[in-house]
Amino acid sequence: MHNYNNFKKRPINLVYTKLVKVCLIIISLISLTALVGCSSKNIDAYVGLSAKQIYSQGKEHAEEGNFSVAIKDFEALESNYPYGDYSDKAKLALIHAYYGKKEYLQAKAAADRFIRMYPNHPNVDYAHFMQGLAGYDQYYTTMYKMFRIDRSRREPTFAVQSFDDFKILLEKFPTSKYAQDTRQRMIHLRNQLALYNLYIAEYYLAKKAYIASANRANLIVSDFDGTVALESALKIMIQAYRSLGMPELEKNSINLLNVNFGSISSNSATE
Repeated sequence: MHNYNNFKKRPINLVYTKLVKVCLIIISLISLTALVGCSSKNIDAYVGLSAKQIYSQGKEHAEEGNFSVAIKDFEALESNYPYGDYSDKAKLALIHAYYGKKEYLQAKAAADRFIRMYPNHPNVDYAHFMQGLAGYDQYYTTMYKMFRIDRSRREPTFAVQSFDDFKILLEKFPTSKYAQDTRQRMIHLRNQLALYNLYIAEYYLAKKAYIASANRANLIVSDFDGTVALESALKIMIQAYRSLGMPELEKNSINLLNVNFGSISSNSATE
């Protein structure tokens, strides 16, 4: 006996499938037409405008906080006048516009590109500064500011990159007008990186992984001297070496604690 229910459904499914394909084709054509139309409008918006006019328009939009439109202006300036007098100005302004829109990765990429193309430009220090600043703000995102999440427990990739970028700026342009701001931000980042390592050292100590804890704390002492995490790191080293039965290393750590933070007994050092 045949199953007529399945037989009857086949033509319906076939028709449905064809309808879906037709609909998808129509939607794709509509979308493509819309994109072409938008692209044409974007091109038409700059027809007849000089490089100076497009640049002024972009600057005005950026000053108004309309960074999305400013980005389009400066990108159009780059496309229409790639070798003109405003080529470098457009690239610098584009860095600022991306940053203003909080598109930090794009801002950093634009800064990288400017540095490669104009290594001897009189304003290349600004591009170096924006490299570091983009990573800095990527690390201190709005979410972390709003909810006050402990940044010492956050993966520090952006902080490390930002610190390295700022360091390059100071090495190449120690007298730059951005140098003082850069130094302050580097101090802040260095403290954050030290606290991140302290968090890991404390974690290992709580798990009784004393060697790993002592090594991480020692990293703070060697690489992050003078930071807010130094005292706690020395105390962790004392406790870890005591638990490992290493009296000489424990004593050395106590001496370092005494020198940096005043006389203190070995017992209170582990509190």
